[in-house]
Order: sequence, then structure tokens, then C-alpha cells
Amino acid sequence: GRLGYRSTWRTIASRPSPEDIAAAFENLGRVGIADKAFARADALSGGQQQRVGIARALMQRPELMLADEPVASLDPATSHSVMKYLEEINKKDGITVVCSLHFLSLARRYGTRVVALKAGRVAFDGRPEEIDERRFKEIYGEDAIEVEIGPERSVPQPMSATEAALIAMLMAEYFTARGLPVPRELRQNPLTDWRRLTLSAAALIVFVIGLRVTNLDLSRANPEYSAQLLRQLFQWDLTILTPRNEFETFWDTAEGLMVVTIFLGIIATVFSVVVALPLSFLGARNIMSGNRVTAAVYVFIRLLFTVVRSIDVLIVVIVSAVLLGIGNAAGVIGLAFHNVGVLGKLYSEAIEGIDPGPLEAITATGANRFQVIWTAVLPQIVNPYISFTIYRLDTNVRLAPILGLVGGGGIGILLFQSINLLQYGAAGLIIFMIVITVAAMDFASAQIRRRLV
Repeated sequence: GRLGYRSTWRTIASRPSPEDIAAAFENLGRVGIADKAFARADALSGGQQQRVGIARALMQRPELMLADEPVASLDPATSHSVMKYLEEINKKDGITVVCSLHFLSLARRYGTRVVALKAGRVAFDGRPEEIDERRFKEIYGEDAIEVEIGPERSVPQPMSATEAALIAMLMAEYFTARGLPVPRELRQNPLTDWRRLTLSAAALIVFVIGLRVTNLDLSRANPEYSAQLLRQLFQWDLTILTPRNEFETFWDTAEGLMVVTIFLGIIATVFSVVVALPLSFLGARNIMSGNRVTAAVYVFIRLLFTVVRSIDVLIVVIVSAVLLGIGNAAGVIGLAFHNVGVLGKLYSEAIEGIDPGPLEAITATGANRFQVIWTAVLPQIVNPYISFTIYRLDTNVRLAPILGLVGGGGIGILLFQSINLLQYGAAGLIIFMIVITVAAMDFASAQIRRRLV
């Protein structure tokens, strides 16, 4: 609640003043949740979250507090608990509390002045006890029935299938009588679900046409020759595991090139994260909305991610090999370039998918845009960012051996050289090493995600 009164540098350092810390504990204690001071807000119940909102408002030392439907979606007992805290704030602190409610019983119990609105106009303005049956009908309508919100918890009774069907039919008639479109859930049946059937038929037709266009010809396959090649793949040539002449070193062997391949994926991932991380904030709609300039930046960044992502990594490696020569540099640049588009899109969508509640709460304290991002956005995206980054690292290590086909360096060059020279024993051993490495990386990344995310 005091974020808007702190400097940007103190926000970055996450160092609130001792006075703010003491006030936070005091206000949490006032609403009865001091024991939840170190719990995440999304781990609290609805009533506890409402009380956190009251404590946050008290941190700003207000003269007037606006409570917009503070008991919405709360059970009766919790509703009374929240209203009692608002009543205490009004009476003990002298803070004017303007509370928006739908239940007249709560307004009678806790209010000192009631302003009733109907059709955008003031229908009543006076003391709660002045609202009699006639006033109630004038405000809510002749058919309205007053609902008493008592302290007891209500237990909803289960609804039978017949009752559910009847309610659905009545709701459909309600929409139809007022000329409104009937929701699909209320009118869905086998006869009206023609769109799904049409889509399924179209997908089947596209698949059949694809088989005709591609003309998959398997008549020239030679099962005996294929079986012979498979046997040769398992007759491993172990000489590639050691230097074969005085000019070769460990880094020219299969295991040395496998280590190089792993680091190709790691370095490419690091480079892509460094570029995609700051750009992802510029490519998030909820961060860049507000004016035409930021909206234009958002469109440009998302278009950039799309273009970069659409260029296949092998094409980038080919171009890089022409510019830089065949080797590891071409592979790293190709992987990093493609991953900037992929990670940028994933990071941006993670930001767009965050809970807007903390953003609204922090913005309401008077914090600037940077403080809002630092305190409300970053804590929500850390886990998705870690998960996406580890996933792309795993993908890059799997993809790195393929880059050797176009001169991207690593063990892929030795693999395709072995295949071209018909050295299937060496190729089989390299494929086995790649499978073991990828499986180990997949297991390690899963364990890291399980512990960190």
C-alpha cells in the first residue's frame, strides 16, 4: 500500500522502511490476519483477500475509503466479518467509508446513511431505519423480496437433472423473448451442432487430399537392405571415441563433439534470453496499452517475433555459415536467432496471462509504471519464465546435432560425414550418444522444473 510513496530505487532493492513494515503488521493485525503476513495473496481465501485489501488501503492513511462490493462472492459469516472491520475503521479511525452493497440487511446493520440508486437516479437518501416496506418496493420493484444476510452459513441444495433442464429452457425463452442471442450451451443438440460436424468433415477431406497430393510411394522400399543397414547401425565403431591420429585431440572425438553440442544449445539459449527478455515486456498488450505510441511499439515487437520465428533455424544456419564459415558460430547464431522469436512470444503471452488484480492494486497505490512491473508483474512471471527457458534449452540441445547437416558445428558434422561415407557403425554409435544425452537432459530439466517452478 505504501509503494506509491517510495522511490524507484527502494522498490528495486525491495527494502521498505521499518515504519512501513511496522504499519503493515499493525494493519494486518487489525483485520485479524497477522499470521498470514508471509503467505502469498493467491493462497488466501476470498474473505482473507478482502481483508488484505482493507489493510492495503489503510497503509495509505486515507481520509475516505471506497469499498466496491466488498462482500461479493462471500458467504454470510465472512460477509459480516468484513463489514465489521469496515465499521471499526469508520468508528475508531474517523475514516469515512463509502460502501457499495446489494443487500439492504447489511446496509441497515452497518450503515449510518443509505443512498439508494435506481436507473441512475437517487431513489432514497436517508437513515437506514427510514427504509420501510413501501420504500423497499420503490427501490427494488414491486416483485422484489428482501433477503436477510444472517451469520449462519447457507448450504446449497443439489439440483436434479429435471430442474436443471427446466431452468435451461426458461433461460432460453428469456433470451428469445427479448430478441437476444441464445447462448450455445442452452440450445446445443445434435441437430444444431452442424458446425462441429462440418469442421470434422472438412478436416477429413483435407487429409484425403493431402494423401493424394503428396503421393506417398512406398513401392521402391527394400526391406532386406533396410534391415541390413539397421544391423550395421548397431555394430558400433568405437574408434571414434579416441583420437585416431596425432593431429586429433579430445575435442575431435565423438564425446568431445557431444560436449560441444551441449554447450551450443546452452550458449544459444543464453543469448536468446538476453534479447527476448526485455523485448517481451514491449510485446505484452497489458503492459503497452495506454496510448498510441506504446500500442505501435507493441505491434512492431509482436510482428518482429512473428517474422523471426517464421524463419527456420536451418535457413539461418546456412546464411550464417556463408557469412562466418562452417562451424560452431553459425550453429549458435542460428539457434539464438530463432529462439528470440519463440521465447519472445512465450514470454509476452506469459505476461498477458497474469492476474490483473495485483496490477490494479499496485496502480491504485500511486506507483509508477516501473514500480507496477517490478512488484506486480515480475513475481507472477518468474516461474513461467523459468519453465519456458528450461524447455527451450532442452529443445536446443535436441536440435543442435541436426545443425551439422548444414555446417552448424558440433557432433552433427561427424554424424552426417559418417552417413555420407557409409560408416554406419560410427553413425549408429553417434545416434546412441545423442539419444542418451537428450534423455539425460530431458530428465534433468524435468527435475529442475519440478523443484523451481
